[in-house]
Amino acid sequence: MLRQDRWDTIVIGAGPSGSTAARFIAQCGFKVLILERERFPGQGKACGGGIPFGLIKQLSLPESIIEKKIYSHILHFPSGVKIYKYRRPIFATVYRSSFDRFLVERAVSMGASLITQCRVFNIIKNKEGTTAITNRGRFFSKLIIFANGASNLAYRMSGVGINLRKNNTYLAIAYELDDKNTALDAFEVFYNPHSIPWGYYWIFPKRDRLNVGVDCLCSKIKKNLRFCLDEFINTDRYLRDKKRIRFIAGLIPACLATRLVSDNVLVIGDAAGMVNPIIGEGLKYAIRTGELAGVSCVDTLMLKRFDRKTLLVYPRRFHRTGEFCWLKIWHLIAGFFSNLDKQTLFMQISIVYIYIARIIFKFMKKKIYGG
Repeated sequence: MLRQDRWDTIVIGAGPSGSTAARFIAQCGFKVLILERERFPGQGKACGGGIPFGLIKQLSLPESIIEKKIYSHILHFPSGVKIYKYRRPIFATVYRSSFDRFLVERAVSMGASLITQCRVFNIIKNKEGTTAITNRGRFFSKLIIFANGASNLAYRMSGVGINLRKNNTYLAIAYELDDKNTALDAFEVFYNPHSIPWGYYWIFPKRDRLNVGVDCLCSKIKKNLRFCLDEFINTDRYLRDKKRIRFIAGLIPACLATRLVSDNVLVIGDAAGMVNPIIGEGLKYAIRTGELAGVSCVDTLMLKRFDRKTLLVYPRRFHRTGEFCWLKIWHLIAGFFSNLDKQTLFMQISIVYIYIARIIFKFMKKKIYGG
């Protein structure tokens, strides 16, 4: 007989968005259960580990979590190289395993419960709430938050979130290369329209490792991406002799969800398509949607009303934020250039992105650094 437990909220996924939502709900005294399919949060996540520098202060991240402070962007095009340098860091790198573990442990310290290696097979709704059917048992709750990354799970089970297809999803793969005390302190991006017609290679430095990867829109993949990445590393003088420690792969959504809630259900982070479609950045959107979903769940739990109409407070709050406005802008930019030559597309949107980022940083640095 499968075990059945009762909770106020179940969060599917222990990534940044799920842990943030769980923390907000648990600290208000409600019973929260986080279900994570991997052995530990962040395991095998295909992510360069780049975070906006402002998140360090916002999340009170300890210095031990920060691997590298990033002072420049280097964009490599077939026509040349563009370098953007900053007097102060605007990004930092982290290991997702350490970053995600820190966030979920903070949620647990607030009263949330965590079950790992737990896969959700189905969601059953009734008048009283929802039941999550998993390999670890049945768990009943009044609310369920899908925070399980780039997946069709929420869409298939509740009609919310993203419906991943080849033309709206990137495949990303990466190696971690050994590079003790690396001197690199820049995000490097390489555009090669011949091998990767709709994507790019990247190098993100950590303290003692390099995250080197590639992504490409699934519908535009011409060659085996791992073969392309191996070739990229083997032909680079600095990279080719580095020991390959780990290989990771995953999906990145390039579409925004049109529905974020249904009866008893919310969707946040990557599961809602909250990712910059130009560069694949999603952490700040994950944190923001986690915060707003958490606050909205507390409101509905206090009201004891869990219908879609009541839960619409969450998307309404998010749609009023600066993060949502920028997401819409990035999607408009990507759409505007989508009919151009692939190389031109990435040249234009990368330059536009860096230009806008520099303007934002100019106005935000006083807030970030307190001076």
